[in-house]
Amino acid sequence: MNVEMVRLFRKKIENGIVSGPFSKTCDPAFIEVMGYSGCDFVY
Repeated sequence: MNVEMVRLFRKKIENGIVSGPFSKTCDPAFIEVMGYSGCDFVY
């Protein structure tokens, strides 16, 4: 994870709203797709 992505995530948290799905999969491809779809995190 690069530093700019972490800064962007922290800035979104400070603004109060972040969104992300709960996922039981450990497949990196699914996690990447969720990230590209606009989710801030996958739990």
